[in-house]
Amino acid sequence: MDDRRHGPVWHPLLAAVEHEPGLWLMTSQTGVYAVVRLIRIGDEVGYRATTYDEPRRLLGYRRTLRSACELAHRAWVRGHGPDPGADQYPVFTVRKEGLEPSRRSTGT
Repeated sequence: MDDRRHGPVWHPLLAAVEHEPGLWLMTSQTGVYAVVRLIRIGDEVGYRATTYDEPRRLLGYRRTLRSACELAHRAWVRGHGPDPGADQYPVFTVRKEGLEPSRRSTGT
């Protein structure tokens, strides 16, 4: 679905390459810039985002892969200029017709 009223439908999750099960490398045309790793603590599952360069810097923890990739990408973008804000990526809601982009915040 390409609905230009909502702007581009690209999301940082598309920059995540699963290097091994539970480990995603965030990549750009210039190389790898962040690492997102699946973590389990007891019955809880979450994701830890860090920078790629050594020494790695913790960016934060999130409950979803989508949110962790967004966190890692926003940190990388902030390194290149002003922060574009929390509502820069579309949030998809499931409707009867299928996925539909929305401009609501992800609430990470």
